[in-house]
Amino acid sequence: MHALIQSIVRALTPRVRLPASQVAMRKLFRRILMGIAVVVVVTIIVLYVEQPDLALGDAVLSGFALLMQAEAFGIHPDSLSFFSKTLVILSLISGTALLAVLFGFVTERLLSLHAEYLQGKRGVRAMKEHVVLIGLGQVGFRTWEAIRKFDEAIEILVIEKNEANRNLSHVRRHGTETIVEDPRNDGVLQRAFIREALTIICATDDDLANLECALSARELNPNIRVVMRMYDQRLAGKVRNGFDIDACFSSSLLAAPAFAAAAFDPTIINSYDLGEYRVVTARLTVEADSPLIHKRLIDITKEFHLAILKHIGPQGESSLYPDMDIVVAQGDILLVNCSFSTLREIKRAAAGAQAVEENSRTR
Repeated sequence: MHALIQSIVRALTPRVRLPASQVAMRKLFRRILMGIAVVVVVTIIVLYVEQPDLALGDAVLSGFALLMQAEAFGIHPDSLSFFSKTLVILSLISGTALLAVLFGFVTERLLSLHAEYLQGKRGVRAMKEHVVLIGLGQVGFRTWEAIRKFDEAIEILVIEKNEANRNLSHVRRHGTETIVEDPRNDGVLQRAFIREALTIICATDDDLANLECALSARELNPNIRVVMRMYDQRLAGKVRNGFDIDACFSSSLLAAPAFAAAAFDPTIINSYDLGEYRVVTARLTVEADSPLIHKRLIDITKEFHLAILKHIGPQGESSLYPDMDIVVAQGDILLVNCSFSTLREIKRAAAGAQAVEENSRTR
C-alpha cells in the first residue's frame, strides 16, 4: 500500500532538473501528499469497519467527501469511536492542507516554467526536417540571418550554451526555438530532434566542440547533412574527407579571396574560388566610355563570358536576373559574376576608350 501511494505521489510530481531549493520544495510537497493519502486511506478503512451499514463504495466516497470538507455519506457521528472522530478531524485538516499544497505546487511550477522560458531551458516543440544551428556567435547569427533570407519557412532550432548571448532574444522574437545548454551534454541533441533534422550547422568558435557535435549528429542520424566551421584552414579539408563531413569551412579561408580582390578593385563586392577558377561579384556602373554601353545584356554575356545577376536602371528601377533583351544605357548599374581577368578586360577597354577620346580632344 505504501509503495502504491508513493508511486501515485511521484506521478503527480514529475521529475525535472531543478535547483537545490526547488528540489527541497518538491520533497516537502511529496511528504505532505503522502501523509494526506495515508490519512484518507486509513479513514476509509476505519469507517468501513466501524459502520456495518456502510458499503465499501460509500466509505470511499465518505473519505474523499471529508477531505473536500463536504458531508459524508451515511455516517452517524454518535456511533463513531474516539479514534474515528480523530481521523475525521484529521481528514478535514488534510483537505485544507491539500488545497494549500496544490496551490503552492501550481504556483511553483508556473514560476519554474516562466524562468525556464526566459532562460531558454523549456522544452521545445516537436520539429521535423529542420535545421539545427549550434552556436549563436557572430558566425552563427549571420548564418541564422542568411537561412531566413533564403527561405523564412525553414524551421531553425538554435543551441547556445551562453545564457548571456545577446542574439538569443533577437532570434526568439522571430519565433526560433532555442536550447540554452552545452550541445555536448547528454541528451541535448536528442531534445533538438536531431533524428528528424535535415541539417546540422556547427558554428561555434571551438573546433573540437564543432567536430564532436558533428560526429554525434552523424551517429544519431546517418542521413543528416553536416556543415561545420573550423578555424584551422589545413585541418578543415582533412576533417571533411576523414570524417564524412558534407561541408567544412574555414571562415578566414573564405574571407581571404574577398579581402585580396577588394584590395585591387573597389567595384568587387565578393570573391570566391570555384574549383580552379577565381570568381568575383562586381558592381559595374556604365559610363559613356564603357564597352558595355548600347549593348543588349545577352550580347554582353556572350562577348565577355559573364553572368548578369541584377540590372539597375538610371531611375533606380531594378530587376534580379533581368530580361536579356534590355539595352544598357549610360548610368545603368550591373551586378555581374565573372572571372577576375574578365573584369580587368572590361576596365582596360573602358580606360582605352577614354584615352582615345582624350587624344582626339587634344588634337
